[in-house]
Amino acid sequence: MINTKICSKCGEPKELSEYTIQRNYNNHTYVRSSCKKCDNIQAQIRIHSSPEKQARQMEHARNWARKKRLDPVFRNLQNQRTQEWRKKQIKPKTRICKYCKEEKELGVFKLSSNICDVCLKIKQEERVVQNRKYNREKFKKGKESISNTYLAFLSRKPLKEYNQYPSIMIEVERARLQLFREIVNQTKI
Repeated sequence: MINTKICSKCGEPKELSEYTIQRNYNNHTYVRSSCKKCDNIQAQIRIHSSPEKQARQMEHARNWARKKRLDPVFRNLQNQRTQEWRKKQIKPKTRICKYCKEEKELGVFKLSSNICDVCLKIKQEERVVQNRKYNREKFKKGKESISNTYLAFLSRKPLKEYNQYPSIMIEVERARLQLFREIVNQTKI
């Protein structure tokens, strides 16, 4: 395939990426004969060469738009076109469920959801069952870790700081034991 082309304006061979690709009324694509740089230069010359011509064109466009807006025939025609377009844009009265793949009426779906009420309830029940299993496993692991920490707590030796004050040490140990017993009792429930 040819990767280069000669520009019709500057006469230099350039890659196809430096040319504009256009479509005609039959939707066929073709590459323009002049490169993008030459097209830009030509457009700048056209814009800046005659400001009077540009002003005339702008004024003509403004007058045409103003006339069309004020013209009742044009406005009625435009309103008819708009109404026809809106009729074509009618929302569907049915929707296909994401899970059961059945076409059902919109009343069965919640707002913008793609899941019907029946499938939604089934999915919620499945989620509840999964959460229960997960919570049971988590509870068992938590219970094991609490019993392990409790056994580790019972087997540890008292700190040297408390040896100087045995009465304070006993009170602290009792408070900790009571706290761990409460935790263990709560996990049994």
